[in-house]
Amino acid sequence: MESSLLPSLRFGHYLLLLGLFGLMAFSAGWQRLLALQGAPVLTRQVLLLGVLVANLLSGTLMLVSIGDMMGQPPLSLDHATVEALVKSTPQGRSFLARQILLIAAAGLLLVDGKGWLLTSLLGAAVVTLAWNGHAAAGEGAEGAFHLANNIVHLLAVGLWMGAVAGFLGQAWRHSRTEASSARHLLQAMQRFAPWGISLVVLVTITGVVNIGLIIGWEDLGSAVRTPYGQLMLAKLAVVGLILLCAAANAVLSRRCFQRAEPIDPETTVRAPLTSLWAEMLLMAAALALVAVLGMTSPNA
Repeated sequence: MESSLLPSLRFGHYLLLLGLFGLMAFSAGWQRLLALQGAPVLTRQVLLLGVLVANLLSGTLMLVSIGDMMGQPPLSLDHATVEALVKSTPQGRSFLARQILLIAAAGLLLVDGKGWLLTSLLGAAVVTLAWNGHAAAGEGAEGAFHLANNIVHLLAVGLWMGAVAGFLGQAWRHSRTEASSARHLLQAMQRFAPWGISLVVLVTITGVVNIGLIIGWEDLGSAVRTPYGQLMLAKLAVVGLILLCAAANAVLSRRCFQRAEPIDPETTVRAPLTSLWAEMLLMAAALALVAVLGMTSPNA
C-alpha cells in the first residue's frame, strides 16, 4: 500500500492539473478559434472543485514525498523538518508556487472569473511540475535547457490532453443532437487537425530530448536493460499507440464529414468518439508511467 501511494498521488496530481489546464485552454481558446458551438465542457462549479482537489493533492504529495525521503510516515513529520525542506529545495519552492497559483485560481473562480486569466494561472501551475522530476537535477546551461524543454513538454501535453478531452465531451453531446450540429463538430475537428499535428510533433520532440538528457545520448542503447529504460520503452510504445489513434481520428472525422448523404448523428459521431476514448485512456496510461519514471533512477 505505502509503496504505491506516492506514484498514485503523482499520477492523480498530474492527470488533474494537466486536465484542468488543457480543458480551460480548450474552452477559452480552441472552442472560439474553431467556432465550435455548445457550452464549455466544464462548469464553474466543477472547475472550482477540481482546483480545490488539485490543491489538496499537491499538499498531500509534498508531505508524502518528504516522508519517503526521510523514511518516516507523513503524519509523524515535525513542522520544522517540513518547513526546512520546503524552503530549501527546488521541489519545495515549486510546491509553494503551485499552491499560491491554485489558491489564486480558486479565488478567481469564486468571483466568476474565467477565460485566459484562469487558463494562465493553471498553465503556470503546470509549469511548476517541471521541478518535480529529473529535469530539476541538472546544472548550468544544460540544466536550464533541460528544464525549459520539460516546461514546453508539459504545456504541450496539457494542451493536447485538453483538446482530446474537450472534443470527447463535445462528441458525446453532439451524438444526441441534430445532424447539422454533428456535422459542425466534425468540421471543427478537421480545422483542429493541423494544430493537433503541431502539438503531437512538439510533444514527441521534447519527449525524445528529455530522454536523451536524462539517460545520456551515448547511453541510450545500454539503458534498455535497466528498469528505467524499460519503463521508458513502455511509455514510447503507448505514445506510438496514441499517435495512431490521433491519425485514425483525423481520418474518421474527415470521412464522416465528407459523406454526401444525410447523416445520423449517433452513428456518424460513434467512430470518432470511440477513437477519442481510446486516445484519452492511452494518455492516462502514459501519465501513469511518467508518475513511476519520475521516482526511478535512470542509472539503476
